[in-house]
Amino acid sequence: FASLRGSGTLAEGTLRADAHLNKLPAAIGRLIDLGDSRLAGTLAANLKWSKNAGDVWKATADARVKQFELQAEQLAPWREDDLQVTAEATGLLGQSTLERVDAARLTVASAADRLEVELTEPVSKLSAQSAWPARFLLRGDLAAWAARLQPFVPLGEWRTSGEIDASGSGRFAAAASELADIK
Repeated sequence: FASLRGSGTLAEGTLRADAHLNKLPAAIGRLIDLGDSRLAGTLAANLKWSKNAGDVWKATADARVKQFELQAEQLAPWREDDLQVTAEATGLLGQSTLERVDAARLTVASAADRLEVELTEPVSKLSAQSAWPARFLLRGDLAAWAARLQPFVPLGEWRTSGEIDASGSGRFAAAASELADIK
């Protein structure tokens, strides 16, 4: 149902993933009871990274999911005809780890919906608790964005509708986030 190909070192490499998501539940279902969950679509993703002589590390990634569908208990149905995600980051590479992220940008696009997030200052001492200062732009259909967020953010019984056109900045971390300059 999936193929993963890659090569390289911490200093330079590539990774490519392709998957038929409709075959994933059958493979995982042997280990985990997924109930009446449904997953469909095709995924193609690429990741490239490299380091120059000055220990500056750069990574670019893109992923595209076509004809995506997720239906699961306690989740509103999530459907995408063509969901595209792109990301790029630069930072300082130490002996065996990424020591600092100097710049990063993430874009999520599907039909008329768009999310852009950009790092506003470098992040050092990287860990799961790191706070990421960023500005964002969010446009599109609120119901579609809620469906995209619900696997990651518990929305409970919230159901949204209408359009959103918002921008702002903040500091985002796993434990807590702060928003500012929301428009």
